[in-house]
This record gives sequence, structure tokens and C-alpha cells, in this order.
Amino acid sequence: SGNWSAAGTWGCGGAPTSSQDAVIVSGQTVNLDVDPAAASINVNSGGTLAIVGARTVGTDIKVNGNLDLTAGILNLGTNTLKIGCGGTVSGASATGYVVGKVEKEFCAPGSFAYPVGENGFSPALVNVVSLSSGSATLTIDVIDSTLAGVDNANSASRTWELTGSGMTADLSFTYLDADVNGNESNYRVFKKIGAATPTDQCGTPCVNTGTNTATAT
Repeated sequence: SGNWSAAGTWGCGGAPTSSQDAVIVSGQTVNLDVDPAAASINVNSGGTLAIVGARTVGTDIKVNGNLDLTAGILNLGTNTLKIGCGGTVSGASATGYVVGKVEKEFCAPGSFAYPVGENGFSPALVNVVSLSSGSATLTIDVIDSTLAGVDNANSASRTWELTGSGMTADLSFTYLDADVNGNESNYRVFKKIGAATPTDQCGTPCVNTGTNTATAT
């Protein structure tokens, strides 16, 4: 355990280089206090990777243990945070979230709060009601702009991109006060696939203006 940058934290005598894989084993907590150069990052069950400050990674991160966002923001760039069925995230907030794609594997019905954001924390809560097979994955990314094809003047300026299949789920999306345009009480959730016209998933307004949350079931 210790800081990523400290040689004593690692069994190889120094922080992993671009040709080495980083593995955080059970019982160990590593504080990501620098931008890592590792070829890959894996957090095993029982291990914890804690983000400290604003950090950018150049590889995917696989988490079967815990990702602690209490003290920092993780920027994935074009990479993906991949959270296994037993993986967890703690400490997500306005000062601790993930910029980029977050993939979660579900092995049973249940809920998971995707700790995503871009220019502000804007999480998505997914409550999986059923799975069509033994497991399924859902990836979510958030974009700080209005969904193409809707009325910009009366829509939140924030879009969530979802990629996945094999499940039925209820979805809730939380946006920022700064995202509000027009009459917030009329907000609905719209779905857009490719170049198709966005479709209303609610039928009537489905927003809690007090919490800035829109929900589709």
C-alpha cells in the first residue's frame, strides 16, 4: 500500500512503466498521486485504487475491487473504466468523478450508480430489473452538450451515451443547474439511435426539478 509514485509501494522496486502491468492485490490500497505510465491497470478483489487530484490515464482500468473517488477526478481519455460484477466505486461526488466511458458488468439484477461527468458530476443510476442471460455489460459516457435532434432552447445541455444489451433496466440521469434551458418542469428522457429521430421515453414530463434528475422506466 502507498502512493503510486513511491518505489516502496511496488514489488518490482518502482512504479510500473509503459511496458509493465500494474496489479493491486487484495488488502492493498494504492493512491494514484501521479498520471500512471503502466501498460494496464488491474484492481483485484479486495484491493483499492484511490484517485488523488486530477489524474489522466493512458490505458483501460479493470476493477474487481474498489475505485475510491473521494479525493480526485479520473480522466480516461479514449480509454474505458471496466468494473466487474463484484467491483465497486466509492466517494463519487462533485469533486470526485470519472470523465470518459464507464463499463459495468452485471451478473444479477441490482443497481449501480455510474460516477460519470464532464465539466461537472452528472451520474447515471441504472437499476437492472432482469438479465436475458447470465451476465451483461452496460457502458455509459456523458457529453456536456444537448442531444442532437431535440429543441436546444428547451432541453438540458447534457447527453448520456449508453452501449449495451441483454438487460431490462430503469434509468435515472442527473444534470447540473447550469445545464437547464427553458422550462425544466417539462423535461423528458429522449432516446436516439444513430441518425434516427429522438423518441420520447416518458410520454409525459418525468423529471424531479428539486434533484435535477430525469427518469425513464
